[in-house]
Amino acid sequence: MVVNGATNKILVYASSGKLISSNFGNRLFNKRFQRPAFIVEVTDKRVAVFDKWDNSVKKLSWSEDLIASFRVSLETHSMTSNMYGHLITSHDADNKMRLVTIRCSDNGYVLHSIVYKPDPNGGLRCPFYNAYIETGYLYTLDQSACTISLHTIDGEKVKTLGKRGFMVGHLNNPTGVCLDIKRNAVIADSRNDRIVRYNIMDDNTSCQVIVSDVRRPLGVSIDASNNLVVLTAQSLMIFLYDIRRPERPRDVLLDLNAAAVT
Repeated sequence: MVVNGATNKILVYASSGKLISSNFGNRLFNKRFQRPAFIVEVTDKRVAVFDKWDNSVKKLSWSEDLIASFRVSLETHSMTSNMYGHLITSHDADNKMRLVTIRCSDNGYVLHSIVYKPDPNGGLRCPFYNAYIETGYLYTLDQSACTISLHTIDGEKVKTLGKRGFMVGHLNNPTGVCLDIKRNAVIADSRNDRIVRYNIMDDNTSCQVIVSDVRRPLGVSIDASNNLVVLTAQSLMIFLYDIRRPERPRDVLLDLNAAAVT
């Protein structure tokens, strides 16, 4: 699933690259989403879409029937889901605090909140993306500070890796993160034109460049077949990599330029 900001369309594609729908959400009140920003899959074949136009989350079925809708009162930087179908959202609490919430996908009820307090060494400025881990940990990717951090769900920081730069172990405008089967953080290092992997759960916390020839990667994910899927902003293409040998793309899943005119 991808949001195409150029056309305000939500594209839904299969792991084979077949385009299922290029106008997902158009049936809702007979209009498109105004500014769709995030789309995640939740349990029971449901999809949650965050619309930045009115800070609302709409839960839809695959047939685009509206199941639930609610507003989020805080500025939202990211939205993802966990294995239980809960929504994980990151927000600005005020000028100094950052907040991550675990919400019910039906009504937005906050099940758990994590407040990140100011850090004298820089702190968490913008949790652009976060991933809730079922073992009780939370990954936060700070786009501004160019760091990846591991926290407990109580907000205690376990470790932080990365800094702004171009050497191995550095990041420059990281824009997306996902987790591989070993719970390593796979990051789209956008301005360095590469995909990197941090072994953040290990003691050695090593960093490895796994894709070095991708232009302006925007988002990354691991599909059900353990393939690495990379969305690039420059060419609006989705590439498929074998996570075990990701030196070259195995296939092009989808050309968003072509999909935008379907």
